[in-house]
Amino acid sequence: MTNKGPAAAVTPLHAFYAHEQSHPDQPWLMQPDAEGKVQALTWAEVGRQARAMAGYLGELGLAERAHVGLLAKNSAHWFIADLAIWMAGYISVPVHPNLDAEAVAEIIRQGDVQALFVGEINEWATIRQGIPSGIPRIGLPTASEDGCLRPWESIIHSATPVSGSPVPEQQQTATVIFTSGTTGLYKGVMLSFANLAFVGRNNLRLFNVTADDRLLSFLSLSHIYERQVMEITSLYAGIQVHFVASSDTFMQDLRRARPTLLFVVPRVLDVLRQGVEQKISPRLLRTLMRIPYLRTQVARRILQRLGMADVRYLVSGGAPASVSLIEFFRQLGLAAAEGYGMTENVGYSHLGRPKRYRAGWVGLPNPGVECRVSDTGELLVRSPAVMQGYYNNPEKTAAALDEDDFLHTGDLVEMDHEGFLRVLGRLQDALVTSESQQVMPVPIELALQEHPLIDQVCILGNNLPLPLALLRLKAKVQDQLGKDREQVERALSDLLEETNEGLPRRSRLSCLVVVSDPWRIEQGFLTPTLKLRRSVIEAAYASRLSVWSVSGRPVVWADHNNE
Repeated sequence: MTNKGPAAAVTPLHAFYAHEQSHPDQPWLMQPDAEGKVQALTWAEVGRQARAMAGYLGELGLAERAHVGLLAKNSAHWFIADLAIWMAGYISVPVHPNLDAEAVAEIIRQGDVQALFVGEINEWATIRQGIPSGIPRIGLPTASEDGCLRPWESIIHSATPVSGSPVPEQQQTATVIFTSGTTGLYKGVMLSFANLAFVGRNNLRLFNVTADDRLLSFLSLSHIYERQVMEITSLYAGIQVHFVASSDTFMQDLRRARPTLLFVVPRVLDVLRQGVEQKISPRLLRTLMRIPYLRTQVARRILQRLGMADVRYLVSGGAPASVSLIEFFRQLGLAAAEGYGMTENVGYSHLGRPKRYRAGWVGLPNPGVECRVSDTGELLVRSPAVMQGYYNNPEKTAAALDEDDFLHTGDLVEMDHEGFLRVLGRLQDALVTSESQQVMPVPIELALQEHPLIDQVCILGNNLPLPLALLRLKAKVQDQLGKDREQVERALSDLLEETNEGLPRRSRLSCLVVVSDPWRIEQGFLTPTLKLRRSVIEAAYASRLSVWSVSGRPVVWADHNNE
């Protein structure tokens, strides 16, 4: 194997070998346990375990270029298993750890998975029932004890490691990522080593990555947004990746890791903002931020308590973020921006630039990305990051990739003369009322979500006289409804009136419907990046939508008999 260095590596595996050779004893992956003790895995140790596991995979008698599944929460050994799969010449198929048994079984079936790595899974006793009995199962160190899982440590100690440093061809498929987006229908996105390498190398300059940078991995690695930065970019940059012990320890792990590059989804940002606002009121904070002498001190203290004092680039992606959410962190002095991409282009398309921030706009095209806007307003993109196609689905592939190799994103956008992008929503999300009025729901949802009472919003309106908004209140508001309901209802009524004033008459909301049902990934209401699955939510409330829409009440309480 020849290699000019990690930054020039032709595949992520080449990059790994370069780091392993040049600084074998340098820690790369930082894995905490339940007690908070951190295990530092060096490049050499990762290589030792990955080669042993690759040797074991090679002894299983799998087909050439076999698909090997990864069903696990984030951990250092998720990375090691992925490297082992590649070293063995196989293709990795990540599976989100919060999916139900039916969804896991469907991805294993569609993905032709021949072996499966299993980590910590909350409902493993149920999930395992959907996994074909003939599939070999390997338990990561984080997995629960189970006789059907071959323990990681026993394999590492007994397997014959692969020899040398096996590398793939650039155009070989590296991974198949099954995404349902907001539709709920799974498609297997095939990404090559060349796709991943292009993004890894370009992220080095896009984020000005240095050897001193640190990352914190807590979003699911089954999603490309997390994986392309945490795994692929860290492989090219050689920077440390810290993990969280669990979702409950997120804040402690954030303070421990002190990341310099932080990648989040809007829901996480909102939780962080709420934590700040519990300590200091938004009005007082805005006042302090206008006082030059105090601004820096107050902001620094807040960021230190959050563990974000060293963050030099904060990116929100995976779902639309409200303007107020981004600007809350910008007022604290952080270079906060939005990013945009899809699994189909390794999550690499557009990014907000700290020095060219424009409120409400995602940002500019990334290096190497060409853009067009179709006659219908759909964004088309072309770059070396664009997928090979959908696994075993030539019809969907032909619909997504045109003859000029442009990816049809399915997103309705605006683009100005400088190339700044604003995403208005999915074309498939456009609502058509019974009056044949087309309504794009996302801008309305983002506007409503600015309100301090509201946690989640979903606009529905197909075949209704006027659209309506289903909304979930923030937990602290929900808890106080017993004594504050009248006050909350007045505030929501005012919000409805204010929102409708800015909408065309035939697109105005008939009412706001307050629901208490949780909208979670496990129930299918959200994607892994916490975007709403509108069709699933619509189906859940279909029998009551028409009644609510003509109730004549500005605010409807779904769990009470006032509809």
